[in-house]
Amino acid sequence: MEAQLPVIQEREQSSIERFRNHDLPNTLPYESMMEEYDWVYEYFFPRSLRYSFIVLLYLAIEHQLNQLCDEIRKRRNLPIRSNEMSGDALKRSKVYLQKVAGISIKNWETLEDLSKVRNCVVHALGKVELL
Repeated sequence: MEAQLPVIQEREQSSIERFRNHDLPNTLPYESMMEEYDWVYEYFFPRSLRYSFIVLLYLAIEHQLNQLCDEIRKRRNLPIRSNEMSGDALKRSKVYLQKVAGISIKNWETLEDLSKVRNCVVHALGKVELL
């Protein structure tokens, strides 16, 4: 998606260029159009695409961890499901896999970092200083 931004940008810029030196009634002045264009294409769209990707990636990982825990419970006939434990999905999965199922997972810190980034995006619009 992000790779398509330059194509869309070029098309949009071409449509704005026709207003250069021709402020028409009921339209924004050319400078205002360019300021909006810069904000939309240099900040808003790239940020929104990246933030959406982070949130979607985290949701997919969270779902897969729940599926993994459920499958392990079925195969090992464990007495409890990870969803019956307290905490957020990532913490539940970690505790379930380590303490209930006896499985050690390396690089768990990477998932915890992704969780922090996702929480920053979702709860503070990506502004670290607000957390």
